[in-house]
Amino acid sequence: MLTNMENREWQEMRGRLEILERKLQKESIVNDRLMRRVMSDKVSGWQRDTRVLRFVAVLMIPYTAWFFHWLGFSLWLTVVTCLFFVVDIAYDTCNARVLLPKHFFSDDLLDVQRRLLCAKRNYSRWLHFAIPFLLVWLIWLCYEVNVVFGGNSVYQRSIYIGVLVGGCIGGLFGWSYYRKTQRIIRELSAGIAELMEEKAE
Repeated sequence: MLTNMENREWQEMRGRLEILERKLQKESIVNDRLMRRVMSDKVSGWQRDTRVLRFVAVLMIPYTAWFFHWLGFSLWLTVVTCLFFVVDIAYDTCNARVLLPKHFFSDDLLDVQRRLLCAKRNYSRWLHFAIPFLLVWLIWLCYEVNVVFGGNSVYQRSIYIGVLVGGCIGGLFGWSYYRKTQRIIRELSAGIAELMEEKAE
């Protein structure tokens, strides 16, 4: 009689454990999907920001060409500045395709991790190119201001103030955007690492 009771208790305990295990598996699946959705939404927001910046850069090309011509700056400075915007748009477009929201629903988490590292490396490379270029460009711009407005100190001072204010605002915006991008990539990378750990278990 005692043995039958023990058997029943054992069967009940086993049944409860199986139910608990099924619940845990369901929770794990829901958690996996939720994390992937959150990461996908983050990338969607990031892609939206880059699209806005690319649109602004496209608008800056004709505006820069007109404004520099109106000020009397050289054709070379105008062409090089517009080319910088074109290169920025092209590089940003290519980098945006490295990491898409759909990639976070892939079973190949190693590929997603690799894409994240690639995007991070590409943004760092762009920064290493853009900063020296912009420093040289600013020196060139100051030289052009001296050539065109050398005899008019009021215009010269006004343009220098505009360049200084615009450079500070642009630099702060660029740096904050770069830091935000790197933070998003770190968060996404940590999320992928967590999913890989759960998958390994």
